[in-house]
Amino acid sequence: MSGVVSGVFDWVPIIAIVEVAERCEKEDIMKRIVLLLVSLFAVFLSTAAAQRRREACHQVAQAKDDALKLRQQLAQPSPAPMPKTCASRS
Repeated sequence: MSGVVSGVFDWVPIIAIVEVAERCEKEDIMKRIVLLLVSLFAVFLSTAAAQRRREACHQVAQAKDDALKLRQQLAQPSPAPMPKTCASRS
């Protein structure tokens, strides 16, 4: 009888080790899933920020172009005013 009892107790540590290993595997899988989700979220945020920066740069470039066109228009000599004649008064 003592052989049966000792045989059962020999398996208990092995079963406990297997259960701990399975729990560790589940924890590892959960950690990897969380790490993957966090990484995807970081990539999503960085691409959104890059798109906003690109739009802002485009708006700044457009404003600079508009300012340059306005300066060029103001630098052009304005046409001479038409002299008033007697015919234009009537």
